[in-house]
Amino acid sequence: MGNTDSVPVVSQTKSFVQYICHDKKGALDTQKNFSKTCPVVSQIRSLVEHQLGDDDAALDTQIAFIDGVDKFTDSIPILGHAKGLYAYAKKDKESGDRAMKCSSRTVGVIGGAALGALAAGPAGAFSGGIAGGMAMDGVITEADTRIHKQFRPHGYIAMMELLAEKEREMEREGGTGSKAGIVFDLLAGAASDGMIGLAATSRLGGKIGGRVRVREGGGGGGGAMMELLQDHPVLIYTPPTALESMHESEREREREREEERLERVWLQSVSRERERERERDVRMIVVHDDQGGRRVLFPPDLESSLSSVSLSGERERERDGESEDSYFEALNELPDVFFCPITTELMRDPMVCTDGHTYERHAIESWLSTRNTSPMTNIPLKNTDLVPNHALKSVIMNYCEARGLNF
Repeated sequence: MGNTDSVPVVSQTKSFVQYICHDKKGALDTQKNFSKTCPVVSQIRSLVEHQLGDDDAALDTQIAFIDGVDKFTDSIPILGHAKGLYAYAKKDKESGDRAMKCSSRTVGVIGGAALGALAAGPAGAFSGGIAGGMAMDGVITEADTRIHKQFRPHGYIAMMELLAEKEREMEREGGTGSKAGIVFDLLAGAASDGMIGLAATSRLGGKIGGRVRVREGGGGGGGAMMELLQDHPVLIYTPPTALESMHESEREREREREEERLERVWLQSVSRERERERERDVRMIVVHDDQGGRRVLFPPDLESSLSSVSLSGERERERDGESEDSYFEALNELPDVFFCPITTELMRDPMVCTDGHTYERHAIESWLSTRNTSPMTNIPLKNTDLVPNHALKSVIMNYCEARGLNF
């Protein structure tokens, strides 16, 4: 268990509790330990002691600080194990044992937190971290006791033993003294284990249950197969529970909302494109004949399809003697834009709709009387206004006259 005296705020809280419990000496000792082991405060204290000429005190402060840092690194998994192996290699069994015990205890805290998280989420991770620390303290105490043939408590067990000893001491002294500092360290140590477990599971496992997908597997006893959805250092499997079902429902609703949003964006983009097409089709340009006189207005996209049409009458043919085959051949040569998309017949009264397309008047009016969508795209129209397409009508009329077709 960590040293609470070196932690800012926690150390001051402990000192305050000791003071109100009439343990003034304990409160003073706590603050002395804090000033020697807190990373920043200890360096300031050591510098002040050196400036005052008390080099021995400055050295003691640095030794206390280094010892605190050394104990802290012992509790870090992997790093603490590496330190233990290095100490064993140097024949420093005491330091090796301490590093191995502390780092292994932290592994137990994280393992207990992971199991607790599976059962009850974050609250389970917190309580599981505490339980994991207690379990490891029991294992280490039992192993140490068997190896050394004497009772050697560790962690919570050592704190409880120290508390019992303090109570016996207070009984011998007639009730004087205080056990507030020990009780505080015990509670703070438990809170520390819980926070370490909660932080570790959040860091390693992400959102509990959010990294695995469970699906029914074949064969055997109808077991479940876990498929990793995302690369992660630790795989945490959450059995199907009411809470997980609720989370799945929420994720499904979120996916539906995202799909609706994407559909709206797509429809808006299509609508904007159709609007641009309509503006382009409705925009008219002036075509001039060889003498510079104005002849007819028509949409720009008809220019290429009607480039062969003579609007000045140069290609007019004599109608006398024209055969029936020639008439139908000329009819089949009419550009597609001359025909209504609804009736597929030659338009005689073309009207531009707000979707940018041109239709025969009676056909589009009949269509809009029963629905409010575009006949070409089936997209809802902003309005049902119709604009006569005089330009196209003039082009159709001139084309038909040039080909000898009835209009």
